[in-house]
Amino acid sequence: ILRCAGAGFTEVIRGFGSNGSGYGLEAVALSPEAGSLGPHCFDAWATNEAIVMGMGPEFAAAGGVATLAQAVIRIGTLVSETSGLASAEDLPSQIRGFVYSRNDTLSVSRIYVRARLAAFVDPAGLDLAQGGMGELMNIPTGDAYPVASYLEPAALSALPDRDRRGRDAESVFGFFNRAHSDYFCGRSEELLESLRRSADPSDRATCRILAQRIYAQTDDRTGIDEHAFVDLNGSRQQTEPLCRLSRAGWTPPDFGGDELETLHPGYVSWDFAADTARAYALTPEGLSMQTVANWCDATPVIDTLDDEDLALDRVVLEIEDTRDTLAIYGRNFGEERGSLRIGQRPDGSDTVEITDILTWTNTRIQFRVEDVFADIPFRDRPGGEADRVSEARIFVARPGTPETDPGLNSVGSFVVRRLVEPPRVSRLTVEARGENLPVYAYGRPVNPPLEDVSATRLFSTPQADDPDPVEPAFRPVGPGRSLTLEISFDTDIERDAEGQIFTLGGEPLEGRWLDNRRWRGRYDVPDAEAYDALRGAMPLEISVRSRRGAWTDGNPQAAGPEPDRDHQLLFDRLPVVLERISVRAGGGTVYSAQWAGGLDLERERQLTTAALGEPIRTLDVDVARAVSETGEGRLRLRFSDALDSAPTVTVGGASADMRGDGRDWQGGVDMAEAASLRDSNGDLQVSVSIEGRLMDADPASQALIRTPDTWSGGAYWDGLEAQRGGRTTATGGPDMWHRLGEAPALSFLIILDGSGSMGEEGRMEYAREGITRSFANFPEDEVIEFAAVAFNGCNGFTTRNFTRDADSVRQFLVSVTPYDYTPLAAAHDVARDLFTHNADPRSQAWRYASFTDGEESCDGNVTSAIRELETLLARHEAPESAPLPETEVAEEPRPAVNCRADSWSGYAVEVEDGGLHLDRITLVEHNFSERALPDGRCLNVYEVKDFGVYYGRSQSSGWRWGINSRASQTRTEVGSATQGQASLDRVRNLAGAARSGLTDLPTARRRVGEAVSAADPEQG
Repeated sequence: ILRCAGAGFTEVIRGFGSNGSGYGLEAVALSPEAGSLGPHCFDAWATNEAIVMGMGPEFAAAGGVATLAQAVIRIGTLVSETSGLASAEDLPSQIRGFVYSRNDTLSVSRIYVRARLAAFVDPAGLDLAQGGMGELMNIPTGDAYPVASYLEPAALSALPDRDRRGRDAESVFGFFNRAHSDYFCGRSEELLESLRRSADPSDRATCRILAQRIYAQTDDRTGIDEHAFVDLNGSRQQTEPLCRLSRAGWTPPDFGGDELETLHPGYVSWDFAADTARAYALTPEGLSMQTVANWCDATPVIDTLDDEDLALDRVVLEIEDTRDTLAIYGRNFGEERGSLRIGQRPDGSDTVEITDILTWTNTRIQFRVEDVFADIPFRDRPGGEADRVSEARIFVARPGTPETDPGLNSVGSFVVRRLVEPPRVSRLTVEARGENLPVYAYGRPVNPPLEDVSATRLFSTPQADDPDPVEPAFRPVGPGRSLTLEISFDTDIERDAEGQIFTLGGEPLEGRWLDNRRWRGRYDVPDAEAYDALRGAMPLEISVRSRRGAWTDGNPQAAGPEPDRDHQLLFDRLPVVLERISVRAGGGTVYSAQWAGGLDLERERQLTTAALGEPIRTLDVDVARAVSETGEGRLRLRFSDALDSAPTVTVGGASADMRGDGRDWQGGVDMAEAASLRDSNGDLQVSVSIEGRLMDADPASQALIRTPDTWSGGAYWDGLEAQRGGRTTATGGPDMWHRLGEAPALSFLIILDGSGSMGEEGRMEYAREGITRSFANFPEDEVIEFAAVAFNGCNGFTTRNFTRDADSVRQFLVSVTPYDYTPLAAAHDVARDLFTHNADPRSQAWRYASFTDGEESCDGNVTSAIRELETLLARHEAPESAPLPETEVAEEPRPAVNCRADSWSGYAVEVEDGGLHLDRITLVEHNFSERALPDGRCLNVYEVKDFGVYYGRSQSSGWRWGINSRASQTRTEVGSATQGQASLDRVRNLAGAARSGLTDLPTARRRVGEAVSAADPEQG
């Protein structure tokens, strides 16, 4: 505080003016150690500890007079040391009177005790100086003044404006107090104009303090809310300007149009990183609001355009044509040319310097941007993508340095809006000569997606539909094709502009403009090894300039224009699939199979997973017989596409000598040599591989083009597996789906509920018993393969793939421990995948059984999952497996089958005596259906489902019971005309034998109730 007081006197003395040998008439000399009055002196307070130390131990005993007098003497001594002239007589009358007056001892003692306690509790606190010490001799403490008033005269207005001795209104008022607003408010325009744009710290601090008395609010035309305020109980409260309160009828000065009471919104500092106004921010010293400080520094501000909506968006300039002469208007630009930049942030890292400046005045700048427009980093405004609104900010700086002109840089957010949008591709088609479908087709939607439409446009009149919409297409490009590319743009193009780009895979395209918006080019795809070298993604790069001067910008969020790289072709051929195979040996056909279902890719425009999903095919095995181990075997293969060379085929331990061309190949194999190598099931494995092409090892999942943004490492296809049931790869692998040998009688899969509820009431034990009993009942003289799916949790699946090792599957199932939730639907999906990719397609039947006690608890669609699984099983047909006769004879035509369309359901109740325990009651549902399929075949299905009944007794309500909603066991029998009349009759007879004892559901429920009533356990 003493240093600030001394610095204040130093400023007053300097204000006398120097005459060469000193300051003022007396030629006052200042000490080299004399400081200067900085902003920190306007908020100086003595700590509690300092006040008590200043009082000294003699304070209480002497009534405080001596110590207070010493404090004044110290100030006077400091003044004397600073100037060499001042003495205590020069101090204002208030302080002189305070030194020689007396105070009663009791008041002084009370103050001293209070001060000592405060210093002990909080030595660094300011509460004593800010009012905690109480009133001393009718003089209020420091909190009663905005700043300390050590040298405040009694009547400032009585002093002259200027005095060489320094006792004048300007010197004393300017450096030592904030009071006497009436004097300042009457002369504020004159005084503040002399302080604005000053680099002197004291002038800048004074301007901020005084200007804050006039400031009321910021103009809200740009939506910025800011006004003068005080914090009252944690709430910001608006205040009136001090000058309005101190003088009746006061009118704020105009400051030449740069009003201070209502400030230009451009004076509000902007946080460009957070993209928000720094409204209500204070200067670091707390002397004023930062907005007021920016006004004092006269930072450049730019006027918004007149339109209210544009003003709300802070738009100061719209660029409609890059060749236009542009202008911004405002104030404080300076009379000499400074710096003008456009970008996103003022630090220069993403801004562009505007050098083509035509005129520069304090209120207007005219310039052009044609040469640098393409480099300006415009960005889509939030919510502006739908109406293609992109923006940047403009920054103005006066010439000079911050040391000489602290306010030379603009600090507000001034928006430049780009109305001349970069040209965009609106349509793009690529056609290959000789092909019916385009290999690529794209059309930009006329109407934006609903989620991209701003709220203000949601209910506006919609745009018209495209009269000629483009149906998307994306197909692979094969070798030797001649491509024609036609590109349309959404605006007129400067057709002869230098620097245009049309390339495919980096190679320039030959082409010509059809009109101002359409361009057509050609590309000849190489063949053979040159094509193989290009295999993969071929990006198309496009860059053109519109007639309004804007270049294509493929990345609007980055600085500078970028070519459009949104489109790319795939140079590749569809992966090859072995579609059909037949094997003859021992005088007849021993194996014949072909893939069915899926999509006809020759008819599809978009061969992408995004468009077509995940189509599934099934392998229909027509014949699967035991194979001879002697003589020659003959193979016939048909592929999905023509091969460049013969496939490599092995059967067991022998290689086949293949001949043919295109898609069809045939060959012979020594069956004795083939029989020398059998797999673990005794089958002869057929392996087929090709060279120079991708081969899909698992045709069950149809290979389709992946989403381009996931292309990597040469992997362009979903569903291209290296092995049966494997994962998608970039290379594919050999087809090993086909085996020669005795067909299994059954492929059987068990789904076991391993959720937590199965551990209650012995349910898992019942399931284990049922599983063990099921395995024991399978005939030992038939070939059966088993698989299993167990779950305990929404993502907790454990599976066992199809195997003929029944014991290993049984042991796996009986070892499952109950835990967690019930993903019943997902379990059926896993089972369907196992059947699709891993079950033996030669099996006479595919069946499954599920052991569960509960309902879905993982948000799955159980009904749909079961229906899809059972549809797959019903579609499976048993192959012809009867042994070949000694002599091959012509097969007689199968007799016509009489298909009887029928469908019915019925119910029965079964009760198993529980002895000393509760009886076991089961509701059995029987369903039968027979129908003719579209291909002329007849199919019938007989299904039996067991639903457990739970029941018990309570003291209050007696017996209570219910029926489980999920079947505990399902048994299905299927008959097919493909297997002859006997197959259909067998299923009909089974269903007919059961039907006579069935009833309807209400009767069955009544019987369940009767069984429950009679189910008391026997006494023992």
